[in-house]
Amino acid sequence: MPLTGPNCPLPFQAKPVYAGWLCLAPVGTDFDNPMQRSRKWQRRFFILYERGSLTYALDELPSTLPQGTVNMNLCTNVTDAEPRTGQRNALCIVTPAQEIFIRGENKEIINGWCEQLTVYLRTNKQNQKKKRKVDPVTNQDPSPAKMAATGQSCPASEAGSTDSHHWQEELHAAGLDVTPVWTVTNTDPPGPEWTPEGEVSLPQIKTIEKKKETADWFS
Repeated sequence: MPLTGPNCPLPFQAKPVYAGWLCLAPVGTDFDNPMQRSRKWQRRFFILYERGSLTYALDELPSTLPQGTVNMNLCTNVTDAEPRTGQRNALCIVTPAQEIFIRGENKEIINGWCEQLTVYLRTNKQNQKKKRKVDPVTNQDPSPAKMAATGQSCPASEAGSTDSHHWQEELHAAGLDVTPVWTVTNTDPPGPEWTPEGEVSLPQIKTIEKKKETADWFS
């Protein structure tokens, strides 16, 4: 039933939208255990607030602190609980943290609660669908590091290599020499030099030429 008059909560609380007496199964009851199925249900006064808080207390007095609260914004299901509990007019409120079993005195009462609670369930499912939508990923060129790791070649390098090959072919066709000429600058700091076996470094060439000039002078 809608909550009005003396049953309204304190002014700082959210606006109540529905309230009434229900029976609550002891929290944590395992209905798969025959020994626990016979546990006594407790009569509590439930209040549903517009922001999704469902509270239950020992009585309907506004000054009475609730014994528990269920956040309906986290509700994942509201199901018929009669098959599990063996109790008529019973509902199971499912959240990630717990399951709450409630029971009405008659079918009309429990149907009214079911209509109110499933509003939040539908809203939660719609919000979940919106969160699951993923924006399309734009195609981007792979980074140089990624191409090096996968063995791919840079498009710009391939284009440059092809252009250079065509340019050399054109020079060959024109009868021109296309032997590459390299300009070497001595940028290495002074120190011992190392040359691969069978190769001669530039200073060694100069020493050989100097020895040859000395030999020619004495001959």
